[in-house]
Amino acid sequence: MTDVNKALEHIENLLSELANIVVNALSNAGAGRVVDKELCEQAQYDIGAAMHEAKLLFQGNKNKFGKWRDENIIGNGKRTVDKRTLTRWTNLCEFGTLDECRKVGFTKVYKLSSKRYAPLREQIKQHLEQHPDVESDTINEMFNDFATQLKTEKKQTTPVVNDDLVDKVSELEARLKELEQENANLRQQLEGQPTLEAA
Repeated sequence: MTDVNKALEHIENLLSELANIVVNALSNAGAGRVVDKELCEQAQYDIGAAMHEAKLLFQGNKNKFGKWRDENIIGNGKRTVDKRTLTRWTNLCEFGTLDECRKVGFTKVYKLSSKRYAPLREQIKQHLEQHPDVESDTINEMFNDFATQLKTEKKQTTPVVNDDLVDKVSELEARLKELEQENANLRQQLEGQPTLEAA
């Protein structure tokens, strides 16, 4: 067996192991089933870590990773989960440790993975590094402040957009009056001209 074949076999074994970890952890990870909250969070975090590791094994090839995920995780024939949920759970380990995710809150970690919240994500990660024993209330305040800031920015840009629209409407109304006047002038000129039938 060549080195390449050995490496491929090793990767396939790792992927099979990761798929087993994910599928087995699904029984503790999910909605609707009565499980211990900490056990559920641990399972979701472990699934995310396994998915993250699998993603790394595919070295950025999204198509191959997606096919593996669809066949081995989503279509495993046992317990299933959707792509969106797997992506969210993967975001957990990409954000930080399980304790950090618990302090921030899983739902908030999912929000922080979006581009819109990128500045807050960095701010919170720095805060967690500098103050490892920070309370969830502090993180909630940071979230609320950021949400207020986003709303304020949106309100400030909305009037500008409205003013631009009002200006455009005024310009269009003025142009419409010009065209109506021009149309009236042309009609008057035509009234004095002989028609094609008369000529």
